[in-house]
Amino acid sequence: MNNFRFLMLASVSLLIALIAGSCSSSAKLTTEPSVGQTFDNVRFYLLDENQPDQIAWRFDQVVLGRNEMTGTITRMSAVDAHEVINLHPDRIEKNRKEEYVLFFLNGNFAQGLNESAHITLPFSRVNRSVVYKYNRQNIIAPYLTGFTTPVGFVILTASTGAGPVIYTEEGDNLNPQGQVYVGAMQPGMERSDWLPLEPLLAVKGAYNLRFVNESQENNHTDLVELLAVDHPEGSRVLFDKYGRAHTLLYPESPVRATDLQGRNVFPLISQEDEKCYTGDQMNTHPRATDGIVLTFRRPENLRAASLVLRAKNSNWLDPMMSVMRDNGGEANLNNQAANPNLPLTVWLETAPDRWEKVDFFHLAGANSMRCDVLPLDLSRVRGDEFRVKLTTGFLFWEIDYVALDAASPMPVQQKVLPMTAAIDQNGHDLRMVLQSNDGTYYEQTAPGDEVRISFTAPAEYPADGMERSFFLHTRGHYTAAPAQASGEPALRRFRQFAQTRALPKYSREQLEKWMKEDMLWKEEAE
Repeated sequence: MNNFRFLMLASVSLLIALIAGSCSSSAKLTTEPSVGQTFDNVRFYLLDENQPDQIAWRFDQVVLGRNEMTGTITRMSAVDAHEVINLHPDRIEKNRKEEYVLFFLNGNFAQGLNESAHITLPFSRVNRSVVYKYNRQNIIAPYLTGFTTPVGFVILTASTGAGPVIYTEEGDNLNPQGQVYVGAMQPGMERSDWLPLEPLLAVKGAYNLRFVNESQENNHTDLVELLAVDHPEGSRVLFDKYGRAHTLLYPESPVRATDLQGRNVFPLISQEDEKCYTGDQMNTHPRATDGIVLTFRRPENLRAASLVLRAKNSNWLDPMMSVMRDNGGEANLNNQAANPNLPLTVWLETAPDRWEKVDFFHLAGANSMRCDVLPLDLSRVRGDEFRVKLTTGFLFWEIDYVALDAASPMPVQQKVLPMTAAIDQNGHDLRMVLQSNDGTYYEQTAPGDEVRISFTAPAEYPADGMERSFFLHTRGHYTAAPAQASGEPALRRFRQFAQTRALPKYSREQLEKWMKEDMLWKEEAE
């Protein structure tokens, strides 16, 4: 691979899209995606993530949609699939304008494809993708997720790591719900998680879930429970990271919201929609710290409230963490003190320009937006307004919505639903392993490992004046498998990642580096 004269290219637009995900970026794209765009100089291939050298299709007559691509698939022979997986650079150098794009599909989706058909490919069903394109420099960027089209914009794919992915199953429909215990990257960081499930519909008296490893990592799950929580009608329930239920009734958006440079970001975080604050790409902070400052109204005598968040990690974070881990920085990567900007840290202004750290939100994963909540003690805050600051590393988070709920706690009723089945891909029954927090783990050691779990739906309806929500309570950790790379870690990188707070600065350096490389590539192409 070191002699290959091609690049899995990261353009400026790629980086913006990796950061923005499904949200609208606050930065201005140099080239806007064009719905209905076709591709004359790109060869697309679809590959089963679990058996890419055996199960593959050509993807022709491809047309870009808003959240998907459509086209015609033709099943390839195993010989041709193997050839695609082992692309030789000579095939690319003969035609410098041609690109080869490999989509590695979620195994469940791939298994449902026909030998040939006209299909719609949702971006959510692509685990990762690789683009091969000619470039004069001998550069390999193996950690990137996403691909660049000839017109310079990106089709985004899902993140490649950070915990098992949960699906709810309703007949033939699989609905992705998010990831669990994200950031628990070693046994000492094992933690519990409470994932909201929306929607959740019973099929023949049972709720059915899939617990899937879609990454090159080993998942170790100790406990899986499905909670039915009845709460007053009109309210909303979320669990914080300590396992406490918060009943939310009147969430209020801040009256002002700015980034750390004072620029208005209120339209991006005021509603649960597809507009997000995705970070300041021109960040010059010495530690590459990013974030937002929120000004909330404070009702008289308000002493406690719930801080409500809807957010996810960017697809940019995962490859940055992979590079750090593979270059000797695993100890610091697993150290909250060394990497305070990896989670989303919450600060409260207790006096003018005096900020006190109060807590942090765990990593949420890049698979989908997740709602979360933390309690805020406002007993030392004075005045009719107060400020909260959220900080993170350079382009690590996408923040869709932030609000404050001052409702008094309301009663809720929790019930653990009976687990009736837990069958893995080999037919093993795992109920005894998953039903208790006892240090006995369900191990997922390869992409495609999954367990299908069923729970009995309650026969009784919620009492009058109550409604029901569902949460998946899990406990576990994972150990990420390092990406395959040739040679030893670079000495400069090893020294850099041995330092604390290294990852945000490295993230910014990589953006600047690839921006320059992309400009060089464009000049050469012209």
